Amino acid sequence: MKGGQTGVRFTKTKVAHGKERFQNFKKGKGFTCQKPLKSRRRYQTFLKHARKHSLVGIKGIAQAIKGSLTFFSVLAGNPLTWIVSGILLILLLMMSFSMSVSGSSVIQQDEMELTKAYTHMTWEDAEHTRTNEKGIAYYTKIDEVMVYMNHQYQDYKLDDFMETGGTTYKGFLSQVWTD
Repeated sequence: MKGGQTGVRFTKTKVAHGKERFQNFKKGKGFTCQKPLKSRRRYQTFLKHARKHSLVGIKGIAQAIKGSLTFFSVLAGNPLTWIVSGILLILLLMMSFSMSVSGSSVIQQDEMELTKAYTHMTWEDAEHTRTNEKGIAYYTKIDEVMVYMNHQYQDYKLDDFMETGGTTYKGFLSQVWTD
């Protein structure tokens, strides 16, 4: 077993040396291996390459900044761009205002009560669905009914009695489909 491992290690180094020899031959240095560098020399070579590559990176960043500044200066110098930007800004402000007004929560019910109310309304809708001669079924937009109920009665529970009328909210919702 040990002899096989040594053979593999020997073959790997032999192949690596062969690649190195071929690279040197292509560069015109002959078919020879380079002498291993001393550790200090290796460190200096590493630093030299690191400085070279970092300088290339810094130059690339500087060119990107110059290019973006040129782009923005052209945009800033064009009066048509100012007009379009102003219109877009006004539209953005109008949209954000309308989203903030309409985005406020309309539903004020507890989650469990909301689920019970939605389940009851879908059941009532399924019971009272109308179908015409052509087979087209008409369904109620339950979300609109839920929004109306929450707007009108805020945090209601299906089994509680209404303030006016003396019926429960469940009974009131059942009457909606019969009217």
